[in-house]
Amino acid sequence: MENILFQFCDLLKIHKFYNNFQHLKILDLQFNSITKIENLIGCPLLTILDLSCNSISKIETLGSLKNLKLLVLIDNKISKIENLDNLPNLKYLALSTNEITQIENLNNLNNLEILDFSNSGNPFVDINHSHSFIYLHLSSFGSFNFKMLNHLNNLDMSKLEYTEICETGSNQINLDNFSNLKILKFSLNKLDDLENILKFNNILHLDVFYNDMVTLGTNFFFLN
Repeated sequence: MENILFQFCDLLKIHKFYNNFQHLKILDLQFNSITKIENLIGCPLLTILDLSCNSISKIETLGSLKNLKLLVLIDNKISKIENLDNLPNLKYLALSTNEITQIENLNNLNNLEILDFSNSGNPFVDINHSHSFIYLHLSSFGSFNFKMLNHLNNLDMSKLEYTEICETGSNQINLDNFSNLKILKFSLNKLDDLENILKFNNILHLDVFYNDMVTLGTNFFFLN
């Protein structure tokens, strides 16, 4: 068996019998009541693990999943990013709607391309890692302060092509390290000018819906 989907089954745990499926590639256990990540050591070929909408409080016991490419832990009770160092092939990590206050411990995820923290329950207090993303999704942070992204000055963001930073209440945006940015969504903020955006010729899609701009500025009409 390669694919198992047990959604809305009132599961309380990841049972030991999953260890019998050595050829399992996709395990989807969304919308249950699972409290712990366990009993996956016998699934070395697993590439997609979705444990969204459970009650998991800690990222653990994933070290044997060397082939894991997509890990979705949306809407749980996780407070810390940890124990991901042994996932060399991980490309997509989704941790939206958790209790995380710090982006950390991602340095060894060399193949990670997509980091999704949209609709996070709490604002981040620090961004403490060095990575090259092609997709960074940060939206609906409530009191999240966009100035915090100044921490990205210490990061290699040269590959980033898509960023979505919405509903933060920010009135400024610094894109100095985003030279390859192609898609920018900065809606529902308090941006009052496009000065720091207009200097980037690679932007193909710009969404600044519902901001505080009175004028677009003359340089806007010279964008490619």
